[in-house]
Amino acid sequence: MKAKIVEKPAQFFRVVKGVIKTPSAELPVGTELDCGDVLGAKVFSGRQCVPARLSDGRRGYIFADTMVVRFKEVALATDRVPLYRGPSFDTGVVAKLGKYTQALIVETQERDGKQWNKIRGLNGSSRRKEGYVEQVTPVRIVPPRSKAAGRQCLLVALRWWVVAIGIGVVGYAYDLGAIRTCIVACVPLFYALRFTLTGVWHQGAAI
Repeated sequence: MKAKIVEKPAQFFRVVKGVIKTPSAELPVGTELDCGDVLGAKVFSGRQCVPARLSDGRRGYIFADTMVVRFKEVALATDRVPLYRGPSFDTGVVAKLGKYTQALIVETQERDGKQWNKIRGLNGSSRRKEGYVEQVTPVRIVPPRSKAAGRQCLLVALRWWVVAIGIGVVGYAYDLGAIRTCIVACVPLFYALRFTLTGVWHQGAAI
């Protein structure tokens, strides 16, 4: 999940055999990185840590209590949304964004009593342009992806696949017929496919 360091610098470090090594970098306030969710934190050397990846590709960990602002991934729910250069109508429109365009909400600002969201386009959408849209613009929140969630979904999918296969074996053994067996197995097959696809989608996360 994309995030930004706030309030005070953070320590970025490696973990070798469960032991925290000397911090390899101090991340200044404003540094953007990919970091895992606190719920998936691991304990090393008596401290809770979450995995992180810097913009240069380096991977390591930061402490779970590091102050960060997590960016929200959204998809626009309306068409031809004007993207302004700054948080004001006077700054000019730099692009018109189509419905379902995906972007990150980087921050929210107030200008002249109006709330504005600063957004950044993702790869394949709006060519990674940055700009501002009115906060009242309808959006759909895209659930954050993580490899940990992907592994959990695939584990659940495996259980549903076992149930579906078990129903097929029982149907064949007791000669229940293909149609009746398929009807009974349709529910576990549905959930097996659903969790498999969700797990694969989560595996595309950076962390």
